[in-house]
Amino acid sequence: MTIGEKIIHYRKLQRWTQSELAEKIGVGASHISRWENDRVRPNSGTLQKLADALNISMSELMGEAEPPPLASDNTVQFLKAIERLEEEDRKVLKHIIDALLTKKRVKAALEAG
Repeated sequence: MTIGEKIIHYRKLQRWTQSELAEKIGVGASHISRWENDRVRPNSGTLQKLADALNISMSELMGEAEPPPLASDNTVQFLKAIERLEEEDRKVLKHIIDALLTKKRVKAALEAG
């Protein structure tokens, strides 16, 4: 999988448009398009911004390992159910998920280092 294909894949995992990803890392949507089509390769600083925004490590973005599959129908239904929660409950759930993802990144960093 090329860098461009991985950017597309991880962006879709987040359910973001090119414009949404571009806004998160401070570039124009046309940059995202060029990267995803492998016409231009992002520089190392931008690759780190992409990894951070996509909530993945640089090794996940740059490495040989295949990314996780896109959401299944069950996952999509689960996410739609979350959208129906009250705002306060969604915020709590987001904090829980953020904590779990941070725990996973710390564990991976400790195992790698």
